[in-house]
Amino acid sequence: MCIDQRNDTRQAGFTLVELMAVVSILSIVLALAAPSFTAFSASQRLRGASTDLVITLLAARSEAIKRNAEVTVSAAVASGTANWGRGWTATAPGGLQIDRKEVSAGFIEGSVSPEAIVFDGSGRITTAGGVRIQLNDGRGHAEVSPRCISIDLSGRPQTSVGACS
Repeated sequence: MCIDQRNDTRQAGFTLVELMAVVSILSIVLALAAPSFTAFSASQRLRGASTDLVITLLAARSEAIKRNAEVTVSAAVASGTANWGRGWTATAPGGLQIDRKEVSAGFIEGSVSPEAIVFDGSGRITTAGGVRIQLNDGRGHAEVSPRCISIDLSGRPQTSVGACS
């Protein structure tokens, strides 16, 4: 019986040239995608902050109706100025904290007026004419649309894309 013993040594893997070609193609693709990714992440941060603010406002309104008392949502104070882009706190009578959110400095800029929103026992806001709070990207991405949180006279908050008018 004759067995052919060929030396069949096949190499598995990549050559250095193939590896370098793949790395260079990936670096070009990532360089093209990076600017759009930063704008996307800024847009998502802004969307998340506006949604969090609406949730806090809904919780404060619900708590005001439940307690039949005023509940206040106040903007965080940064550098001596109230700024909704830095965060907010919802408090019930007696200083009981209902909700609190903090936003990292520099990522989001918000309206400075009004400094606080007060819901009365019926769930309505005490400010005449409704309230509008605008949140903007703090990093200056021009392609990121601002968010507008508006509260109608009945106290119901809603968010929309675009500047407050």
